[in-house]
Amino acid sequence: MDVAELQGQLCLVHNMTRNVEAWVMKDYGMKESWTKLFNMENSFGQLKPLCWTIKNCKILLKWDCGLILYDLKTKIVSSLQIPGKRAIPECDARTYMESIVGL
Repeated sequence: MDVAELQGQLCLVHNMTRNVEAWVMKDYGMKESWTKLFNMENSFGQLKPLCWTIKNCKILLKWDCGLILYDLKTKIVSSLQIPGKRAIPECDARTYMESIVGL
């Protein structure tokens, strides 16, 4: 099970053998507010959500060899290709939020 943050909401992702499901906590600290975001067939391996758009109902997921875009409404999965980049056995992706607060 993985933990992530999606648009300010706590997200739990459970990668199972044949599918992956994600839950978000709509109201932090309220266990009754857990809502299933998606449950999709998974032939990719370990998936981790990076970000999602509420307006377009799409979620960007990282997997071992790249990025996947999942449409929550149509349930269509698209593998995203980076132009000019060959497939690599393992990659990593991180979310980034600009801040004026120094570390």
